[in-house]
Parts: sequence; C-alpha cells; structure tokens
Amino acid sequence: MKVPESIQAQFSELKEKRSARFGRSTATLLRGVFLGVLLLGSAIFSASGQGALSNFVFAAGTTARDASNNDWSYVVLGSPSPALFDGKTFAVFGKTGAPTDPGTFTARGTLFRAADAGTVTARLNQSIALGQDLQTLNNALNGLLRSIPGITNQPLAQKVLIAFEIANTDAVIAQLLELLASGNPGLQLCAGRAFSEPLPVTTTYEVREINPLTGAPGDVVGRVTIVPNAPVVLPAPGPPFQVMTNDPSDHLLIRLRWGTPPELRRLSLLGFGYNLWRIPRAAAEAGNFHVVPPTIAQLNSHPDFTRANVNSPIMALREMPPGAGIGAAEDPTDAITYFFADDGRTTTGTNFQDGEEFYYFVTARDLLGRDGFPSQGRLARACRRNPPAPPAEVRVENTVLPGSTNLPRLLVVWEQNIDVADGVNEYWVYRWANATSMLTYEATPLSNRVGVVAHAVGTNLNYFLDNSPGALTNANPSNVWYTVRAVSLGACDPLLSAHAGPAWGVLRERSAPNATTGEVLGSCGAPVLQLIAVSTNANVFTSDGSRPARIVIVRRDPGIEWAELTVLSGLTNFLQPGFNQRIYFPPDGDRIEIVQPVPFENVVNFHVVCRVGNALETASIPASYARDTRWPPATEFQVEFSRANCWQPHWLRATRCSLPPVAFPPAAPYRIRPAWWRCSSRFRRSQRRSSRRIPMAQTGPAWRC
Repeated sequence: MKVPESIQAQFSELKEKRSARFGRSTATLLRGVFLGVLLLGSAIFSASGQGALSNFVFAAGTTARDASNNDWSYVVLGSPSPALFDGKTFAVFGKTGAPTDPGTFTARGTLFRAADAGTVTARLNQSIALGQDLQTLNNALNGLLRSIPGITNQPLAQKVLIAFEIANTDAVIAQLLELLASGNPGLQLCAGRAFSEPLPVTTTYEVREINPLTGAPGDVVGRVTIVPNAPVVLPAPGPPFQVMTNDPSDHLLIRLRWGTPPELRRLSLLGFGYNLWRIPRAAAEAGNFHVVPPTIAQLNSHPDFTRANVNSPIMALREMPPGAGIGAAEDPTDAITYFFADDGRTTTGTNFQDGEEFYYFVTARDLLGRDGFPSQGRLARACRRNPPAPPAEVRVENTVLPGSTNLPRLLVVWEQNIDVADGVNEYWVYRWANATSMLTYEATPLSNRVGVVAHAVGTNLNYFLDNSPGALTNANPSNVWYTVRAVSLGACDPLLSAHAGPAWGVLRERSAPNATTGEVLGSCGAPVLQLIAVSTNANVFTSDGSRPARIVIVRRDPGIEWAELTVLSGLTNFLQPGFNQRIYFPPDGDRIEIVQPVPFENVVNFHVVCRVGNALETASIPASYARDTRWPPATEFQVEFSRANCWQPHWLRATRCSLPPVAFPPAAPYRIRPAWWRCSSRFRRSQRRSSRRIPMAQTGPAWRC
C-alpha cells in the first residue's frame, strides 16, 4: 500500500526521535514516547510497577470538560515498543481520592481493540467529549487508506476497522496508524490504548494487565490521579530561534527551533508536541507582545495571531536546552537543526514576501492538544534565497582608457540576465590569477572582487573597464582570468548567481611608438643645363621687319621645375635686355618655348642666358649663346637648351632618425623628390598566443640638400 507523503514525513520524525532517545533510563524512555508519537494529552500522573511489563508500559492522564460542563477523565497507555501490547488485555480500576486516601479500587472498564462497528461508533461518540473532531479523523483515514477503492464512501467506523485489519499484516500501516492514533483520542479508545469516563470527583486510576489464562487482573502497570477541571498547564518552552542560511532551500521559509527548560522536561509525559504561533511585527509591537507574551486566551482570540502548524502538533526531534551555548537551542553554529519550517502557504495560501517579519511564540501541547503557557516572542524574517541565473558569454577585450590612445586596459563584456523574475540589480566582477582560484574563494564572495556594475536597462550587454588596483596596465605575456556574477539585492542579503566564465585576457601592445624626429640629409648635385643646338629658318617675314628669336628649353627630369631666361640684343657695346623672367614648366609638359622679336636696325649682337632649378631653389650653372653678326633678312633664329637634369646624388642619410644611413653609388642617376622620403620604423613584438607587426609613426617631409 502506498503511504501518503505527509504521514510518511511524520513517521520519519517519530523514528528519528525514538532512535535519539531510547536506550536511556526508563523515565527517559517514557518521555520519549510522548514526544515521538502523536498522542494528545496532559495530566497528573504517577506510575508504579510490580512486574517486568511495568518497566516498558506507562500510563498518563488528564481531564476534559464537555459542552455541558461535565468533566471527563482520560487515561492513556504508552510504550516505547507498541508490539508489547499485542495479545494483551488491560483492566482499569479506580477509587475516589488520592492514592493514599482510604478506599477500595473497583473495576471501571477493560482496554481492548474494538472489533465491530457498533463498539467503534460508541467509542468515537464518547471521544467527542474529549475534544475529538470526527471529521478531521475521517479525512486522515481517507489519506492513509486512499489506495483502497471506494474507501471515501465507507462510514467512519468501517474505515477504522479496515485500518486495524490492514495493520495486522502491514508493518508500515501499523506504525502510521499508531502515529495517527496519538493525535486522536477517539482512535486511541478504539485501539484499546485509552480509557475515559465521567469524572465527578478526584479519582485515582490503576491499569492492570489481565492474565490471559485465568482472566484475573494481575500486575499494575500504571497509576494516575486525575482532578476534575484541573488539568496541568504546561510551562512555557524556550523562545523560538530562527535558523538562517543562504541555501536556496530556505527560500521564503522561516525555520525555527526552541529549547526545553527543566520545568517543562519534568512534565514531558503530560504533553505531546508544540504549537507555533505568529503575529506580524507591527501588530506585535502595537500590542506590546514583543515585551510581554500573550495569554493563552489571547493566542486563540486575537485576530492577528495565526497558528503556523494547522493540522498536527510539532514534534521536536531532540531536546535542546535554552540559551546560546554549544548544543543549545540558540547555538549560532548549528545551521541544520530545526523543528518547523513556516512558509505561510498553509495558513494564507501564499508564500511570505521577501523581508516580511513576524514575532513567533511557542506553546507546549498537553495530552488533548491544549496550549500551555506561551514562550517569549522572537522576531523572525522571511528571506528570498533563490539566486538569479548567471550572466552569459563573458569575454575579455583589449581597449584603451577613454580619452587616450596609448594607455591599454582590459574590457570585460557579458550578456546580462534580463529575467525580470530574478530581479538582478548589479553584477560583481572578479579577477583571478588562474582559472581555478574562484573555487577556492567560493565561500568569501568579496574576495578578488574588482568591480560592481549596475544592471543596464534596455540592453543585453554590459561592460567593465578594469582600471582597478592591481589591473594590468602594460603589455604583459601573462594572462588574467575574469568571472562575473549576477546579484539581486534581496531584503536580507545580496543573492549571488554562480560565476559566469572564467574568461581570460592578455594585455597586448595596441598603439605604435611615438613618431621619430629628425631630418634627411642628401647630396643630389646641382641641376644641369646644356646648349644643344642653334638653327635658322629662312623666309620668315614679320610685319614690322623684325627678326624673331625662338628659344626652346626642354627638361628631361620632372624635378626641374623652372627656367630663368635672359635675352640681350643691340650694338656691341650697348646691349639692351629684351626678355628677363622665370618661367615654370607646365604640369603636363616638359617644354618651354618663347619667341622674342629682335629689331633689325642696329642689331649686331644677340645673347641668350638660361639656367634651371628645382623646388628647393637649387639652380644650375647658366648656359648661354652669343651671336655677334647681323641676321639675314627674313630669318628666324632658334636656340635650344636641353638635358635639364638633377644628376649624380652622391649620398643620402637620415639623421636623428631610427634608421641607419643609406648610401647610393656616386654614378647612379637617382632622381629623388623631397616628398618621397620619410623616417619610419617597424618592430615585431611576440606575445603569448599572439604576434603582430605594428608600424611606427612617420615623420613629415624633412629634406636638406
């Protein structure tokens, strides 16, 4: 048969409780049963034994008043080993007054398991006077027996009989049924473990084992004295202590434990379990309950008080002394032990909100589930513990500081967590010397944190420029590693995601060295000009009878930019300038040609002087032509200069520059223009996982001949 998980959980607590407590003294064993089995009760009791069975079976009792103000007794048998009850029958005897008062014990009833529906129904009806809720018991049996077809359609008495029948052969169901009976006096009466009758006066009860052979009462296994309408109100437990961790299992949970003071421990057989009450902080402080605990009546009547354990008592898995010492209830080093985890859902239908605060109070329950005196209140807070998902795609890039072109830094880039439910507020960036260091410092989230970056709204990417202390600032063959964590600033603590990454980065040289300074010195010789030819053209007539002189200058080197021409004519001793100016070669041509008219009267001498030069104003030696005889009539005289070159540079050398001098053979006809030469440098730097050639900046044209 499949057992409901809720009942399995209660039974697991029972077994853990028993294993922790049994094996001690008899009194401790007895106390362990009532703290480990779902019994209802509180009473005045005494126990005495006259045989071996009395060492393992005990009795406890209390009183209850029904709706008609009639008092009832309630006597319960218990044992650390329920199997001891198998096949045994017990008789209940009683007398008026205390055990020492005179009087004779008379038979009051027999304890045995009910075997028919009539007996079960009668005992269930009797248990209503003890506060039994038959509907609650019916629902509990539906859960326990839910694997049986049609079980919900059976009457309650039949369900009880079916449960007893299955328990005979199913040990798990037997144990769970015992657990269920402990919290329901009607089921205890049906199982033959409890006795109840009207209680008009103080009465002492004895429970005796019936001899199975003779049927006669034998040894007394337990004795209790019950006073009408005078149940013992159990002392207050220690104040609740909140067990807090950062584990996701604590998400919006308030886990609590508390101590058992000596005065409550002495009366542990009269109690079974605890009730936990909460009240919002504002209401508690308004009612001064955080200073003075509420009364039992206020717990049940004040509208702001809520019982956190709705359906069943809370079982403390082990007794802990109050206080903050080692092993005590408020020991801060114990983050494991707790007795109850409150999420608010069982009472409100919704979970607590992040940061919601309550004052909690604990009461010990008696045998019939009634509250004892409340403990001192303690403030507790629900905290969000589910961490956000980590960011993605962490990578590291080389960059430079803003406003600079030569101060390298590493830039960490990642994809943000944009899930609104995670509530990410910021990102923590970590720098590590190696990829495994983050595992070493997992427990100290501030170690190696180098930056905090706010979540950027409206974008998927976020960045961190590492200019923090210890960041790489120069090209370095060693790499560093980065991880990024998403952080949600919860009401209690920052919630950190797992590390995203690691991603490595290495700082490489990303800018060229500064430009060289200096100049280039060279020897390019002087421009050269040569007279090539002189010719005459006959039959050239002019309107005024003058003789034209045509002068032609042809360059062979584009470095020659201009020519200066002077034309003189006249008598031998009196030459007059006819033309004298600088003329530039056209951009798309290498020829300059002018026609200079020369008067024929008195012209005996005709001289032409020419020189050429370059852009640096370096000029050639003048070349000239002279004629000292008259021109024939109707004749054009043509003078041609040519071979305008920059010849034979002997050397070229860069000074104050990172280059060595460059020498040229003296005979080589190099033609060099100033704009063609720059001081420049290249270097090669090897990096880890990378190498590249980076050109050095060039100087501007610097030339000197």
